[in-house]
Amino acid sequence: NVGSWELDLNTSMVRFSEEAREIYGASSGEMHIKSVHEIVVEKYRKLLNEEMQEHKRSGKPYDVIFQINRASDGQLRYIQSMAELNVAENKVIGIIRDITESKTNERLKQEIMVANESARFKQNFLAQMSHEIRTPLTAIDGMLELMEQTKLSETQQDFLDTVKFSSENLRNIINEVLDYSRLEAG
Repeated sequence: NVGSWELDLNTSMVRFSEEAREIYGASSGEMHIKSVHEIVVEKYRKLLNEEMQEHKRSGKPYDVIFQINRASDGQLRYIQSMAELNVAENKVIGIIRDITESKTNERLKQEIMVANESARFKQNFLAQMSHEIRTPLTAIDGMLELMEQTKLSETQQDFLDTVKFSSENLRNIINEVLDYSRLEAG
């Protein structure tokens, strides 16, 4: 996963080691710098150019991570490139490393963490909401009991029975949600 490269600043040609050529998916061991930049995913091109210009200006080594659309198969790969200016030969010499697997693992870990956090939030939300809904439901049940003790017409009694039935169904649903959230919480 590690290869070396060399950019001749006089000719703008990049020479790759066999490993670097494979990482880039290049058909030959030498390419013009413009062709190399075409392999780089567009959103990273400006970053790469800025890093290279800063490197040429300051002479400080650079270390940059970017993504390429590999020439041979179009596969997206994450690349870490480190380089240093060789003033005497007017060349930039560097190494590249394919870090796609570690980036993918990092992304998967993040996704798992987000999924776990989301599940915890859902459990807490369900438990909290179930309890919050129970409080007014208890008041409704109390009022229904008081209404039942009053003299009601036949129509009013039908209405009361419907509301009591619906209230009991709602309580059962809330209890099932609470049981579910308890099961998920262990």
